[in-house]
Amino acid sequence: MKKALSLILAQIMTVMVIPFYVVFAAAPTNVDYEFYNEKSGLTNGKITVELPENHGATNLAIYFGNSEGKLQGYTKLASVKIPTGAKQVVFEMPQNVMIPPSATKLLVYSEKNGTEETEFTAFDLPNDSAYVLEGDAPISEFFVLSDLHYGRNADCDRQAKTALNYIAANASNIDGIFVVGDAIQGGSVGSGGSTEAKQYKSLNSMLKAITGLPKIYPAVGNHESFGWYTGENSDNEGYMKAFADNLRAHYTHIGISEDWNNPYYSVQIKDFTFIVLGPTKVTSSTEGYLGDEQINWLKDQLEALEDDRPVFIMLHQPMKNSVAQLIADGSDEWADILDGDKLKSVLKKYPNVVLFNGHTHYSLTEDANKHMVGGGDEFAVFNTASVKDNEQGLCVSVYKDKIIVQGIDFSSGDLITSAQFVLSERYTGPQEEPNTQLPSDDNVTVDKSPNKGCGGSVFGSGAIIFCTVISAISVRKKRKKMK
Repeated sequence: MKKALSLILAQIMTVMVIPFYVVFAAAPTNVDYEFYNEKSGLTNGKITVELPENHGATNLAIYFGNSEGKLQGYTKLASVKIPTGAKQVVFEMPQNVMIPPSATKLLVYSEKNGTEETEFTAFDLPNDSAYVLEGDAPISEFFVLSDLHYGRNADCDRQAKTALNYIAANASNIDGIFVVGDAIQGGSVGSGGSTEAKQYKSLNSMLKAITGLPKIYPAVGNHESFGWYTGENSDNEGYMKAFADNLRAHYTHIGISEDWNNPYYSVQIKDFTFIVLGPTKVTSSTEGYLGDEQINWLKDQLEALEDDRPVFIMLHQPMKNSVAQLIADGSDEWADILDGDKLKSVLKKYPNVVLFNGHTHYSLTEDANKHMVGGGDEFAVFNTASVKDNEQGLCVSVYKDKIIVQGIDFSSGDLITSAQFVLSERYTGPQEEPNTQLPSDDNVTVDKSPNKGCGGSVFGSGAIIFCTVISAISVRKKRKKMK
């Protein structure tokens, strides 16, 4: 009887045992890196990755590393989608990405549905393949942020504070912070501006509570005009006066006079000209016109310059075919400056202009994050991502012969590997008949320079960065447009 019962129980237990399998993605079997120019210090060339049978991976994650693993303080260089069934992936490396001086290896990990495996396959970088930056300290440094949407919800408020506290903690040599629009969330369309007034007040109180912040220079965004937009008869004068009143009350260093009620102005910082632009006529909750008066004012500002030193321009909405998805697939979805062609006809005469746009919220790590980058005969345009959706921003370091633009992840404090840009040897003054085609990479040179770290302490005195002129690769998440 006992024997029979034991046999029955054993059979029941056998039935109840459920096999458990750990599903994972196998590491690549081999990585080969073919340089087109091994001694350039840049990530030119292509990577060929071999994968085993039934590898189970959906993506490859690429990092710079050394004998201890991934480089600390740097984000992922690229995420590459593996075609279904593929056992070999060939990936063209982003052009003009400088290899970090501390990097001795390229590490490739397998990913499965967003989960990165712990095992990797390494490629040993050739000796002296890294690019070392050295020289004098920058003349001027400033941060560029956009799209804080302060007042939208607790997360937006927290992220704005995180970014600004990061800057305050590293602001020893920072000359200013430019906020390229949508600093506040704004109220409901047509609500009359009472919500904007409350959010301006709350934002300014938060800024005053942060010790050590550099001076702030705001640009207007479409969200700052929400309360005054009512269609064809929108109160453009009301929204512009509210913006100017806020500048007069809380940003006195800008010097806005009592009779100036426009959303554009210029300031001088360490002998460099900074110009802030904004729509004077809104035609939807996202779109607007700069207007001929402002464009002629800009033309006068540029013509008055006596030499070809860099000029930095801040404008919330981008022009067509300029940054992010607007170049990647020709989409004009976020090209919401409706007289952008007139603006470009002015700017294209000045290769010393560097333009920063917000509005799109496209991450600095996305595949769509292409930039129109000037060479000897074209101005440069940069996407500033957003604090709201990406917790990212830019730090700009101006040297006597180059400009370095560093993408920073404020949540981690890391450099965004694929968004470290350098412009150099490109200031030759206005051109009578400029070449309007996008320049080749040959026209944008990468040069040796120091990095004292944005503000002198972000990366430590004498620390070294690596930079790119065209940004890198990852999976894009498209943001829906709100009208």
